[in-house]
Amino acid sequence: GYCFEDGSIFRNGTGYLIDESSGAAIRESEWDHGIEIKGDDLYEGWYEKGIQDSIRNVINNLSQENMQTEDPSSFFAQNKIEVIRSEQLHEIDINITDLVVASNCGNHLSSLNLNSYSCLKSIEIGDNCFFSVKSFNLNGLKKLKRLKIGNCSFTQSKYCYKEDYSKSFHIVNCDKLESITIDEYSFSDCSGQFELRNLNSLKSIRIGSIGKHSNNFFFSSLVVRGRNADLLLIMYRPSTTSDS
Repeated sequence: GYCFEDGSIFRNGTGYLIDESSGAAIRESEWDHGIEIKGDDLYEGWYEKGIQDSIRNVINNLSQENMQTEDPSSFFAQNKIEVIRSEQLHEIDINITDLVVASNCGNHLSSLNLNSYSCLKSIEIGDNCFFSVKSFNLNGLKKLKRLKIGNCSFTQSKYCYKEDYSKSFHIVNCDKLESITIDEYSFSDCSGQFELRNLNSLKSIRIGSIGKHSNNFFFSSLVVRGRNADLLLIMYRPSTTSDS
C-alpha cells in the first residue's frame, strides 16, 4: 500500500512491482515509508522460474510455440466417450473428439443429431443400433475424419431388405472426412435419398462385403458429388450414380 506524510506519498506494506508490457508481477516486496525492507524476484508472477511454461505444457502436452496456435476448445475436450446406454447420448460433452456407440444402443430413438459436436474426429457405431431413426444426417463436421457403422444398424429389416422412402442418408460439408465404412445389412430398408456431397478429403467408401448379399440401401439411388478423383467406392450392389 501507500502512506502520506508531509504532502508526499510513500510505498508502505506489502506490494508488487508490475511489468507494464506484460501485466505480470516481477517482484514482491515489503516497504516501510518508501524503503524496501525485503523482497523476492518473480517470474511471470511465479516464485520459481519456468513454472508458467510448465503449466502451459501440462495443460495440453504442447510446447509454448504450439500452444499459441492450438484451438482453445481442445484443452477441455474429452478424447473418447463410449455410449453403452441410449440415455448417455443426451449427456455427451460438446467438445468430444471420438464417439463410440456400443452395439444394441438407441433402438427406441426416432432421430439422431450429432451435428452440434463440432470437435468430432471419429464416429463408430456398433451392430444393431438405431433401428427407428429415419434420417442419418452429418452436416458441417469440419474435423470429422472417420465414420464406421456395424451391421444391421439403422434398419428394421435385419438380414433382408424393404422399401421405406421416408428414410434417407446424407453426409455433406465434412471437409476432412477420409473414410466411410458400413457393414452388412445396415440401412437395408433405407430407400430415400443417399447423398455424399462436398467431402473433399474422402478417399474410400466401403458398404457391405464383396461376394455377400449385404442389402445396404437396396432401393436407393446412390449419388456422390464432388471432385474426389482418387475416391475408391466398394459396394456389392449394381446401381451407383456419380457426378463430378
